[in-house]
Amino acid sequence: MLAPDISVIVPVHNSSKYLGECLNSLLNQSHKNIEIICINDGSCDNSGQILKEYAKKDMRIKIKTTECHGVGNARNVGIDLATGKYVFFMDSDDLLHREALSKFIDIAKKTNADIIGGKYKKLKNPSVKDERKLTGVFFLEKDPISCFAQRPPKTPITVWNKLFKRDVIGKSRFLPRVYYEDTAFTLEIFSNARSCALTPDVTYLYRTGNNSIMRSNNTEQKINDFCKVLKEVDKTFKQKPEMHQLIFSTYLNPDLLTLLIFRFWMSRHLRKYMSSHIQPIIKSVKKTQKPELEKKKNFSKTQLFFRILKEKMCKD
Repeated sequence: MLAPDISVIVPVHNSSKYLGECLNSLLNQSHKNIEIICINDGSCDNSGQILKEYAKKDMRIKIKTTECHGVGNARNVGIDLATGKYVFFMDSDDLLHREALSKFIDIAKKTNADIIGGKYKKLKNPSVKDERKLTGVFFLEKDPISCFAQRPPKTPITVWNKLFKRDVIGKSRFLPRVYYEDTAFTLEIFSNARSCALTPDVTYLYRTGNNSIMRSNNTEQKINDFCKVLKEVDKTFKQKPEMHQLIFSTYLNPDLLTLLIFRFWMSRHLRKYMSSHIQPIIKSVKKTQKPELEKKKNFSKTQLFFRILKEKMCKD
C-alpha cells in the first residue's frame, strides 16, 4: 500500500455540529494521497458516531478514541500514529480550500522546505465555500521565524494551516492540558526548521466563536498557562538571543495578556486575587523603572505587569 504524503491530524471533542463539513472538505481535497487521523477526545455528543460513519465510507479516515485529555494530548497521539512524510493539523470545525493540500505539496516538492504555510480567513457563516483558484506564487526563506514574523501579512503562530515535515517535528510534542498549547510547539518547530515557504493564497477557513479559548471564563488558568508557555519559549530560545528578541517583540507581545488581565480584573470574584498579586508588582516596577516609565506616558498597568512578569518568568 502506498504511504500517504500527508497525515492530517484532527482532534475531535463534541464537534458534531461542524464535523461533517470538516471531514468533507478533507475528503474532497484534490490531492488524494492523505490519511486523516481523527482523535475522538472524550466526546459526549454524537461525534464518535459521525466519525465511524465516515470511516466506513473512506479508508483514509483513521479513528483513535481517548479520554478527555485536551487538544494538546490529542495532537500528540496523532503525531505518534502519523505515517506520512508531512503532517498537517486541522481543527474539527474548520474548512480547507479544495486545492490547499495540493498547493502545499507542490510547493514542498519545488522547494524542499521544512514548513509551508498559507493565509487564512475567518469563517463566520454556518457554511461557506471558497472556490477561488489558487495562484502559483510563494516565498521561500531560510529563517522560518523571521519569515513568519515579518513577511506580510504576518502569519499567526497557530499550528493549523501549516504543513510540517514529520522528521522536523521529531520528538517535539505539545504541552498537555494547557491553553495556547500550540504556541510553544510551533515556535520549537520553527527553531528546528532550516527553511520555510509561504503562499499568499487563502488556504484555510477558520471558524470563529465556536468553543473558542478566548471565550472561556477560566481566565485564571489562561494566565497561568500563558506563563508556562513563556517559560517554554524562553527555554527554547535562550541560546539564540536574536530569535529570542524577535519572538518576544513580534509574537508574544502584551496584547494577549493585556486582554486576559482585563477580563480577570473585571471578574468580581477574582478582584481580591488581583489586588493581592498584581498591584504589588505594579508598584515595584514603578519604583525600579521610574525614569524609563516617565518617557512612556501611555504605559498602561497591564503592559507594566506583562513586562515584569516576562522578566520574572524568564529568570525562574
